[in-house]
Amino acid sequence: MKATLERDWYRLTGTTLRGITEYQVKGEINENGYVKFKESFEGQELPDEWTGQILGNQLTITKPNGPAVWLAELKETSSVTSSPSEPPASKSSSGRLSTAKAQATLDRWIKTREGGTVVVIGVQETTQNQDQADIKVTNFQHKSWFGPRPFTGPGTATFKHYTDGRWVLTDVYFWQLDLLAHPNMTVE
Repeated sequence: MKATLERDWYRLTGTTLRGITEYQVKGEINENGYVKFKESFEGQELPDEWTGQILGNQLTITKPNGPAVWLAELKETSSVTSSPSEPPASKSSSGRLSTAKAQATLDRWIKTREGGTVVVIGVQETTQNQDQADIKVTNFQHKSWFGPRPFTGPGTATFKHYTDGRWVLTDVYFWQLDLLAHPNMTVE
């Protein structure tokens, strides 16, 4: 299997070749080479979403039916006059923070805690470089003076957008507990 991909800042386009069938590709790529894309054939988008990472000339991908390694060719097609390491001011890395990306990051964070689940209710733009997610946790285990205690209730999560294109989960706050955590987790 082979992928011929073009990167224009954080947009990914190109083709994949599986057997004798060539598919069109549209998706995203970040500064670390992590990719997310969908294929289409004869104008029809296929249901599966592929995720993975490009390292050198290999694209290690994951699909619902398991991992695979493809030979990959990645071309940089950005034609801007600003610094090559950062996108022009009019283009953010991938636009605003999506609810799905906020949810995935908070899911990773909650796994580092003593237990519980978290649901993102929605994401709001608070400033140009910061978004805030309204969240609800269920059976979140927090440490108190009296030992671990479960908490179910609302909270907020703050994500900051840096000039290198990264979104980072910087704060998680539960006002009913007066509890503030600083995960500093990069959104993937």
